[in-house]
Amino acid sequence: MSDNLMNEAQAVMDRDESMLDDAPKLPARGQEQLKSSRRIRNDEKWKSLKDEIYRIYMIEDNTLQNTMSTIFEQHGFEASERKWKDKLKEWNFDKNISSRDMSIVVAKSDKRARDNGKETVFFHGETQITRQRIEQFKRRKIWKAAEPVSPGADTPFNITYHTPGHDIADDPAELSPI
Repeated sequence: MSDNLMNEAQAVMDRDESMLDDAPKLPARGQEQLKSSRRIRNDEKWKSLKDEIYRIYMIEDNTLQNTMSTIFEQHGFEASERKWKDKLKEWNFDKNISSRDMSIVVAKSDKRARDNGKETVFFHGETQITRQRIEQFKRRKIWKAAEPVSPGADTPFNITYHTPGHDIADDPAELSPI
């Protein structure tokens, strides 16, 4: 009788296993939905922090590590460095200016100074490209058999420039009534 009972128990277990194999995979779908909703919440969190990340990283010119640390301290938000880099790239929060773009900046700056005696202020996005950075680029790159760039070349989409305004108090002629 004991063998009979063992055989019946084994038959029940085999039947239950085959039923599980044929059953719909709800847990997997549930996991996909869970991952999807987690991804949506995470994307919403990134979106809610985008302006502040821009301010800290681009405008205040902090490093990625400092930006990550500041956001964590203020909002408790943490993500991998790789994810941060992906998001910054997705949002075009790029601090680096290509050699080609800097060559155009140099050419336009030199032309405006030479032809019109104008000083020029350049911006990469909302961040000013300092005169020091332009001069440093000239020292490093221009002398290295770089392909010359025409000052008439199209200005890159992320670069803007203008002649800086001057303070009235700096120009005595403007203060004089004559």
